[in-house]
Amino acid sequence: MNTDRMIGTSLALLSALLIAVAQRIPRMSFTRGPSAGFWPTVILTMMSICGIALALSADKGKQTHAPASSKGDLRTQKGALPLGSPGVCIILLLLYLASLQVLGFLLATVVFQVLYLYILRVRRAGPLLFTPVLVTIALFFFFTRVVYAPLPRGMGIFRTLSMLLYQ
Repeated sequence: MNTDRMIGTSLALLSALLIAVAQRIPRMSFTRGPSAGFWPTVILTMMSICGIALALSADKGKQTHAPASSKGDLRTQKGALPLGSPGVCIILLLLYLASLQVLGFLLATVVFQVLYLYILRVRRAGPLLFTPVLVTIALFFFFTRVVYAPLPRGMGIFRTLSMLLYQ
């Protein structure tokens, strides 16, 4: 049995065991929305799926990468994704976290995603502008309608703009 199969199987079994534990977390009677065990169950389910995928892909041997010939492909000529400098990405993430309280979730998230896509060398206007807007809208509705989690609304004029969208 190879290492990938052992690790994948172990992850799947461990996450299945922990899902059973997470299901036993009692529900608070004064809260609405998902119970306290909801997020651990979601994360552990994803971990289990990844473990199963790792175990099943162990038989396939070495993966071969297709050459980077298409124009929209993010791969460089060497086959690796252009993740930019890790320091630049960390600084951008810290600036995003710091700007959440001032700009609010909606504006800060769109700006962060546009800048990060630019670091990833996405230069076409369509993906650079529409992807961050669509992802931010999806995240906004997920957190406000499904999870009932409050999001930062910003300060000053940014708060006023956010309040228009929160209603």
